[in-house]
Amino acid sequence: MDQVSGFEDALRKALRHLYDPAFLRKSALLQLLAIQDCPNPAKMLRDTIEQAIESLQPVGNSSLSNKDLRSYQILFYRYVQQFTQRDVANQLGISTRHLRREQSRAVEVLAAQLQSQISQTTNRLPLREQRPPANLETNHSEGMNREMLWLGDSLADQIAE
Repeated sequence: MDQVSGFEDALRKALRHLYDPAFLRKSALLQLLAIQDCPNPAKMLRDTIEQAIESLQPVGNSSLSNKDLRSYQILFYRYVQQFTQRDVANQLGISTRHLRREQSRAVEVLAAQLQSQISQTTNRLPLREQRPPANLETNHSEGMNREMLWLGDSLADQIAE
């Protein structure tokens, strides 16, 4: 699995467990974001993700893009506010299926945002202090892992009968 999809998969998992400190303490993102040695790494990871989501919110009318605004709204309502997919879809006036497609794209945008922050931080370090990212979950095929993540995201608000 390449580093980009590994990072994105780790981000998807962290988003699904954004308010679960036990899960966040074990996240591969801690090492990638270099926050594993913080006094409270789970809180730092949650704050970092929430700040990255907030940074996606378009500012002013000149930079207001419908796609940017939609990505921000989906991530904010779905993960920070913890609304179900059905509630977010109803609020945005789209189908749940369409929401799942846009949610996937929004997570990709968020992953790119966070990776950009990582590269900016890494580029500021002296060369001897730069570390390669840790290897992430290589025991599953990439396609199967993506399908399982999609399934977890799409059925999280469904009740088993």
